Amino acid sequence: ILYGYDWIRSLDQMKKQLPDGASINNYVINSDGYVIVKGTEGSKYEKAILYDKDNDGNPDKVIIGNSNPKFHMNFSTTFKFHKFNFYVLLDWKNGGDIYNYTHQYTFRDARAIEFDQSGKPENQKKSIYYYSWFYQNSINSYFIEDGSYLKIRELSLFYDLKPKWFSGLIKSIRIGIIGRNVYTFTKYSGYDPEVAYSGDLTTFAFDYFTYPNFRTVTASLQFKF
Repeated sequence: ILYGYDWIRSLDQMKKQLPDGASINNYVINSDGYVIVKGTEGSKYEKAILYDKDNDGNPDKVIIGNSNPKFHMNFSTTFKFHKFNFYVLLDWKNGGDIYNYTHQYTFRDARAIEFDQSGKPENQKKSIYYYSWFYQNSINSYFIEDGSYLKIRELSLFYDLKPKWFSGLIKSIRIGIIGRNVYTFTKYSGYDPEVAYSGDLTTFAFDYFTYPNFRTVTASLQFKF
């Protein structure tokens, strides 16, 4: 379970934590889907509002994600055609949240992709102060992402030879190529959705500047005597 600060995304939520003397008419939902003070959108004063379940003026840490997937399964198959042998192993994880701390850290120096406002309508452009606000507030739901993926975990192709000129010494020769961690289909914005804070995938998924899994391609030459 992932705990952290959450952001107000509906006016109904905002009604439950209005400051003394404030009216819900003083708030709107901005183009990013967050509740802000009306009239601040596009200015340096625009910022999302943190969830305060006790309405005591202090934001509360709440459940913002769950790294447990809905399911996790593998598929494998081998296909043979004449002297060719083809094998593929697919790894599918559906669901499971990831906290992308690596992404959060790019907000510190205004290097995140969000800071590029080119192409946005003028009334939807944000100041650097707006996005910096998400960085400043410790662990928060802005950086929670879906960790679903489909990986081509392994892919191999082999060809069997039975050389007549070595029939007395070598029964067969197998030539092949093996690819591991070949490709990952995912909407996760980081390098690799297969992450964990301690390196143990049984712990919560926390992307903390870790290297992605390496892709390897290996050639194989086997002799059978």
